[in-house]
Amino acid sequence: MSVHTFAGEQAYVANAKSIGLRWRAYLGLAAVPLVLVAVAFATPSFPFKDLCVGFAVGGVVMTLALSAANFDSRPMCGHLAETFSLESLRKVSGWTVIENLPFDGVDVDHVVITPSGVLAVETKYFGPLIRGSQAERDRVAQARESATAAARKVHLFLRSEKLHEAVKITPVLMVWGPGAPRFTETHRVLADGVHVVQAEHPQLWSHLFQAPLVSVATRERVSQALDRYVAKKLARDAERVPALRGRMWAEFRAGMSAERTARALRKVQADQLRRRHQRRRRPADRPPQGEELVA
Repeated sequence: MSVHTFAGEQAYVANAKSIGLRWRAYLGLAAVPLVLVAVAFATPSFPFKDLCVGFAVGGVVMTLALSAANFDSRPMCGHLAETFSLESLRKVSGWTVIENLPFDGVDVDHVVITPSGVLAVETKYFGPLIRGSQAERDRVAQARESATAAARKVHLFLRSEKLHEAVKITPVLMVWGPGAPRFTETHRVLADGVHVVQAEHPQLWSHLFQAPLVSVATRERVSQALDRYVAKKLARDAERVPALRGRMWAEFRAGMSAERTARALRKVQADQLRRRHQRRRRPADRPPQGEELVA
């Protein structure tokens, strides 16, 4: 069990609305296996009945699950990036990784206790961006500010535990996605001290934080303090689960309402186009007055 991440909550809520927007398609797709099952069992001589029904139901269920997950949405990409970062950090031997520390106003994705200090890790997914564009510079600047804010929050927490002088806190930005900043070296240290690293290859930069500058006893104290904080957050998170479900249900209904509104609008527009087309054709269909008199 873990604390719900901000990116995870955003992904769940966004998926709920997406399902609401496409509920008719899902309902129609879900009806396919029911029809196949009815046809199969209504036909005694149906060949390979159980196998065909199993493939049909499995294929439809898999299609529904993959479509409902909406992997190409930005919230889901951000949530998956945080999951990938967690798995990447856990590959480094001797590191202790604490997943998600929500503070007031800042959600620290990962806090890593290394032999040389504490890493405040921020994960960012960058979608396709034009290299050198203003949008890319803005995204990078925003990510740097998030990493700096995360390190500041971790510093304040350790200060409250009387541990801020014993360990060094380093902001780290792990980047994912096709629009992520690219560099030839394994990492880059920015002017404000933020380490931008290649998220999928921790073995290329983890050696930077392997120097035994912090004693094992101090690292254990830091780990225990963070564990106590996470335990409190888990208790609060258990109370937030119903609230999250309520938000997802509200977004699902909002998606259904938006789909009905858009469907009604498309119908009105189609009727208007059809009437306009009929008005344009009506004068051409009528014969000239002279022909009417001759007839």
